[in-house]
Amino acid sequence: MEIDLELALKKIHQLQLEDGDLGAQYWYRISELLRDAAQFRQRALVAESKLQEAEVQLHQCKDMLESSIHADTPPGLHRALKQLANLGERMRLARCRRKISTVIFAERMGVSRETLSRMEKGNPSIAIGTYLRALRVLGLDKDVDFIASDDELTRKLNEITSLD
Repeated sequence: MEIDLELALKKIHQLQLEDGDLGAQYWYRISELLRDAAQFRQRALVAESKLQEAEVQLHQCKDMLESSIHADTPPGLHRALKQLANLGERMRLARCRRKISTVIFAERMGVSRETLSRMEKGNPSIAIGTYLRALRVLGLDKDVDFIASDDELTRKLNEITSLD
């Protein structure tokens, strides 16, 4: 709510004249409170502006950090990072399709919500055990048994060596 301080002070002065000395002290105190409120509002606006500037700087720092991490990443690792990001996103979608909140999911996995968030973003520092616990909670842990189970290259090498 916006207060027109000038208008309020004029009205207070008018009421002081009408109410005499007793009213003057009351209305003077009201005018002090209005001035204080206006100053607090101004300080709050300045603080809000500084907070927004800090948030922008934080995002810029995060972006710079991410770009420097990716710039230092060997070319073969870019694909692995993309695969982790895609896996995290698929797990997030699976959680959402099951209508499981992040609080409940993290609790069932035995991790913090921050760890869950990092996993769903494909952060490479998340342990594989965390991914396995997430798959178990989602009922998808049987899918892990298929990873590298049909190794076509090994099969062909075995066929070649058995022919000798």
